[in-house]
Amino acid sequence: MKFGGLFFGILAALLLNFHDAQAIKSNCTKWGTDSVRSVQEISLYREFFKQKNFDDAIRHWRYVFKNAPGARKQTYIDGVKMYESFIKKHKEDKEKRKLLSDTLMMIYDQRIKCYGEKGNVLSRKGMAMYKYRYGTKEDLHNVLDEAIRESGNASKYYVLYPYLLTAVEIMKKEEKLTKEEVLKKYQNVAAILDHNTDPANKSKNAEKYAAQREKIDVLLKEIITNCDDAKAVFAKRYVEEPDNEKLLQSIFDLLKNTKCTDDPIFLEVTMKLFEKQQKSNLAYFISKKVGEQGQHQDAINYLKKAIELEEDANTKANYYLELASIYSSKLGDYGSARSQALKAAETKSGWGDPYLFIGDLYASSGKKCGPGTGFESQVVSWVAVDMYLKAKSVDPSISDKANNKIAIYRGFFPTKEDIFFRGLKEGDPYTVACWINKSTTIRARKE
Repeated sequence: MKFGGLFFGILAALLLNFHDAQAIKSNCTKWGTDSVRSVQEISLYREFFKQKNFDDAIRHWRYVFKNAPGARKQTYIDGVKMYESFIKKHKEDKEKRKLLSDTLMMIYDQRIKCYGEKGNVLSRKGMAMYKYRYGTKEDLHNVLDEAIRESGNASKYYVLYPYLLTAVEIMKKEEKLTKEEVLKKYQNVAAILDHNTDPANKSKNAEKYAAQREKIDVLLKEIITNCDDAKAVFAKRYVEEPDNEKLLQSIFDLLKNTKCTDDPIFLEVTMKLFEKQQKSNLAYFISKKVGEQGQHQDAINYLKKAIELEEDANTKANYYLELASIYSSKLGDYGSARSQALKAAETKSGWGDPYLFIGDLYASSGKKCGPGTGFESQVVSWVAVDMYLKAKSVDPSISDKANNKIAIYRGFFPTKEDIFFRGLKEGDPYTVACWINKSTTIRARKE
């Protein structure tokens, strides 16, 4: 190795300009009893480190770590990298791996002693424990718990899921945490997620925090088993911040994911959220819930908003058909129902269900268009069968369903005698009046 003027240049820089104000503890010695050697050992280990020759670097690094722990924060960063490589190298040797992991944890502890940054360093230590399965789940959870308490909203995104995962595992297996305690921890994490996914706070890792939320929401299903649990998670915050958009979103997601949509709070929250976010799925949920309460016109209005806002063609088509169903089953407005069903068919090509639906409307119109029996009511079966035939022609996947309906309603065709006595002829055109007002072909029932 060549030192010369270069070494003395490094020495001067280290001693004069490297006075690290972050070495905050008086018992964290900076250069040790031999400052010249400390600088030399730093230079030596760094040269080997840059060459990725960790086996030679570590001998010099150990001197620095022991004798000059307050000289440079980089000592700890480099030490972690080297010891992690050693752990990986000896992954099959459990005893060696344990000794190396012990030192790795000591590096993190010494860094806190000398440079503080407790929340940040504990987060890194905790993730190393998680990665290398060091200590018990309770040990890991306690480290991450302290890291989060120290960091608050600045908590690292990558610690949040392991933190709650270990809490759930401890609750299930060791019973050292109650469900209420785990839910309280979730509330704290949810607040951190809200803060870091809020555009106003401009978190550079907002997308990564959002990704953690998705994983945590899945985990939450293992904790929350009923609506009371779900409401307990957000009750206090909702009272304090009833118009907090992020909180409203979290409550909506939680209640939906835990199938608590029948609780009155779900509709309340969804309507508030819709005022802030004009989203199709929110309008759809509101439509469903107000419809269940018998507010059918409101259900129609919200479903129309959902259709207007929806960009996905398949979803929009489904909404149209659902709207058609409300018109027919709740308001008895078959004309509007048919109109919406046709829009569904136009929106999603090759879909036969809207035509089956219209066929059913026609088939059920015997009492609307006649006395319910006899020729005037039977003719609706002609247009119904027409629709069933069209349904399977555009969508072969529903042929069986269409054929079953065709077989049933051909049995309701007028008899040959009824057709003859009315001066009509099989095969001739015929217009079914009433609300249907459709041209069809005269056919007789097979006896």
